[in-house]
Amino acid sequence: MFSNFVISSETFPRCTTTVPKLAEFRLRKSKEMAMSLRASKKPPGARKAPQIETPVAPPTLQVETPATSARISRDLERTQIASLNDRFAAIIERNKYLDSMNKMLKQKQAQLQETSQQNEDRIRATNEKELAEIRGKGEALAQETANLRVEYADLESKYNEKKSQV
Repeated sequence: MFSNFVISSETFPRCTTTVPKLAEFRLRKSKEMAMSLRASKKPPGARKAPQIETPVAPPTLQVETPATSARISRDLERTQIASLNDRFAAIIERNKYLDSMNKMLKQKQAQLQETSQQNEDRIRATNEKELAEIRGKGEALAQETANLRVEYADLESKYNEKKSQV
C-alpha cells in the first residue's frame, strides 16, 4: 500500500540540519544520558530513559495518489520532451553545419573545375600552337624535299648527258 512514497524538501520546509549534524547531536545526547546515569548511581532500569529531541521534524510519508502519479508522469514527459528537443536542436545544428560544408565543398568543386578547365584550355592552345608550328615545319621540309628531288633529277640528267658525250 505504501510502497511508493515521496519525501521532498517541500515536506520539511523548516529542516536545515544535515545528516552529519544530526548524528553528532544524537551522539552528544547519548553521552549526556550515560553521564547522568553514572552520576546518579542508580541502576539503568530504575530510571526512565530521557526522550531525545531532534531538531528535524518527523518525516511524513506522502502516499502516491492518482493526482501525484499524473504529476510525476507529466514531469517525466516534460523531461523526455526536453531531452528530445535538445537532441532535435543538435540534429538541426548538425544539419546546418553539414549544409554549409556541402555548400563550401560545391564552391570548391566549381572552383577546381573552373581552374582545371582553364588549365585544359591553356594546354590545348599551347598544343595547337606547337602542332601548327610542327605542321609548318613539315610542309617546309616536304617542299624542300620536293625541290631537292627536282634538283637531283636535273643534276642526274646533266650527268647522264655529260657521260654520254664522253
